[in-house]
Amino acid sequence: MLELSENLKARRIHLIIDNLGIDVTTPSGEMILTMMAGMARMERELMLERQRIGIEKAKADGKYTGRKALDPVVVQTAKKLVAEGMAKPAVAKHLKMGLSTLYKYLAA
Repeated sequence: MLELSENLKARRIHLIIDNLGIDVTTPSGEMILTMMAGMARMERELMLERQRIGIEKAKADGKYTGRKALDPVVVQTAKKLVAEGMAKPAVAKHLKMGLSTLYKYLAA
């Protein structure tokens, strides 16, 4: 939000948040916007921290294991088909996987 405000200010566009009664062209409005942005950042960081703690707890309880890796035979088949010249979208469709998944395993 602060970036947007600065960008608008640089282009001489005045931002007024009417429903909150904030005119960021004034020093007090700019201060309120800065405080709101800081509080939003803090809330986001708190949310991420709570999420990290929850994931750690779930992992410790054996409930969060992530996705299972593809069968190595499937990965080798994909690499072989690509090496033989088959188009990557066709390989992904043939092996019933997403194209991004195929690219991930080809890069590994």
